[in-house]
Amino acid sequence: MDGDFIHILLVEDNTADAVLLEEELEESPFGPFSITHARRLADALGHLQGQRFDAVLLNLGLPDSQGLKTLETIRNVKPREVTVVVVTGMDEEALRIKALQQGADDYLIKGVSTDSVRAQSVRYAIERKRANETVLAYEQLLSLAVDAARIGIFDWNVQTGKITWSHHHAALFGLGPDQFGGTCDDFQRCVHPDDLKGTIDKIQQSLADGKEYCHDYRVVWPDGSEHWIAGRGRVFNDPQGRPLHMIGAIADISQRKSAEESARVREAEMARLSRISTMGQMASGMAHELSQPLGAILNYATACLEHIQSGDESPEHALTAIRGVLNETRRAGAIIGSMRSFIRKGRPSSVPLNINELVRESVAMLEFELRNQGVHPRLLLAGGLPNVLGDAVQIEQVLVNLLLNALEAISDSTSLPNGLIVNTGLHDKGRSVQVSVIDTGTGISPEKMGRLFEPFYTTKAKGLGMGLNICRSIIESEGGRLTAAPNPDRGMRFSFTVPVAE
Repeated sequence: MDGDFIHILLVEDNTADAVLLEEELEESPFGPFSITHARRLADALGHLQGQRFDAVLLNLGLPDSQGLKTLETIRNVKPREVTVVVVTGMDEEALRIKALQQGADDYLIKGVSTDSVRAQSVRYAIERKRANETVLAYEQLLSLAVDAARIGIFDWNVQTGKITWSHHHAALFGLGPDQFGGTCDDFQRCVHPDDLKGTIDKIQQSLADGKEYCHDYRVVWPDGSEHWIAGRGRVFNDPQGRPLHMIGAIADISQRKSAEESARVREAEMARLSRISTMGQMASGMAHELSQPLGAILNYATACLEHIQSGDESPEHALTAIRGVLNETRRAGAIIGSMRSFIRKGRPSSVPLNINELVRESVAMLEFELRNQGVHPRLLLAGGLPNVLGDAVQIEQVLVNLLLNALEAISDSTSLPNGLIVNTGLHDKGRSVQVSVIDTGTGISPEKMGRLFEPFYTTKAKGLGMGLNICRSIIESEGGRLTAAPNPDRGMRFSFTVPVAE
């Protein structure tokens, strides 16, 4: 409204009624009003085409137009943007209903409403019109956004069980607009059987606690293809707190899920290649470890053969040698099995694990490297720790990598050879277990600390810069954190956490 004035076009052929209305509006506290008077419909149309008005006060009986035809003509010129209030002497309910149906925003009877009520009605009609226009504009924008994003909308009447879907919702389930029956059973038939229970549980939980429904699940289209859906919804209750409706939206996230799976496969393969690379560093140690049981097997077998060739009929010496062969064979098999498990290719599996046992096994893998450098690590392992939930091979990979890094840092420094500590303990108020690998090596300069976990960044002369990056990815995939910090005196402390198995 320009200059805070409400611009009114008064279309009235009765001069006395026109003067009365002008005085009412000018003296009303609901203004200020700026009034333009027209006695004929033709004059009114001329004003509407050349000027902007907030409202038209329209008498249906004019010299050049009568009845609802007058309203129809005004609406043809200004279909929506201007408020039209019919002011007439015809107090007929049927006419009033038709006028409102054909676009009138209000219907006032001459001589019935008081001056202030008519002015107030005009002002409220304008405000109501503008509010409706704003709502309509937002609805159109929302509809445009929903169409562009291909978002499906649903409304579930919890009391009756009736479900209403938008056409996009049906399309995201592989159905036509009229192919959805609108019941809970019809919805459940669309959900992948493996995801059905989890989906129902999430919905029931939202109904019970009133919190937002948020769940990703798969649907099976009529052609048999599977698609991932992200569902979000909100519950609306009656005054007694009973669920009435759940209203929400869905979106197809199949491409995102496919990308996540591809990334997971790539990360798993990179982690496996990292383990193979680590095994290359440990190869000489493993060869040394295998040489011991193989040498023992050779000695036992030789002793057994000599006993048989000697003609001694007593079987005790031969049986002792054979038992020795069996024991050393099992020992060699365990070493090889450990190597194969460490570099195996497969999906990670989270199971309850004893973190202290994993630390001992990882240190045992590096027994040759530790002896070769004269390092005797101190294992400060807290007793009574709960099991953690994770993949044993992946956690061992992190431990072995951190231990090898610590060994290299110690070998490059002048620190004492026993400057390696591995400790475990509860963390985060008992919700996780923390493992720390502490060395007294050369340490890392402050300017390099910020880039320590970047891919392809390394502080080693022959490093690839992927070990710590992969270790962090592994620990984060297990639901924990990997951090690094310099020791107060010298060396580094690398710590990671793994969630406790509930």
